[in-house]
Amino acid sequence: MSVDELAAMCYLSRYHFMRLFKQQTGCTVHNYIRQKRLVLAARLIREGMSASSAAAECGFTDYSAFHRAFSQTFGISPGKIKSS
Repeated sequence: MSVDELAAMCYLSRYHFMRLFKQQTGCTVHNYIRQKRLVLAARLIREGMSASSAAAECGFTDYSAFHRAFSQTFGISPGKIKSS
């Protein structure tokens, strides 16, 4: 789901939606969506999906960017989360 789609669902402009979202949550919309995608990817990997497949399933088109974001967020690489 994109920021534009979320804003439209709330009948707000993109800018106003992003400003209100950050004001209410303390987090940007983009960071929130990225965090949710990474949590979903971690769950898929724990359930047996390969890291590259989980990355693609969660909308990451560049595996190296996914790996970097995943490692920064969870402190562990996607490949190692399966065994933990």
